[in-house]
Amino acid sequence: MNDKTLPMIVVGLIALLVGGLFGLWVGATTEQSALVDIITHAELSQECQQQLNAAVKSIIGDWEGAPAPAP
Repeated sequence: MNDKTLPMIVVGLIALLVGGLFGLWVGATTEQSALVDIITHAELSQECQQQLNAAVKSIIGDWEGAPAPAP
């Protein structure tokens, strides 16, 4: 092994990690866009739409956290 082998291995592993994370991000956004497209064009029953809306509101509420207490 010469002096450049270890840095080249480290750079290669970092590039692999960054590429993998970027791939996951692109895949997730593409899947989310496809799901939104399918849901918006689907002919859903009223009950199904209500359940879907409740689930989306629950997810958004979990993401945003509990509302701040009133002063």
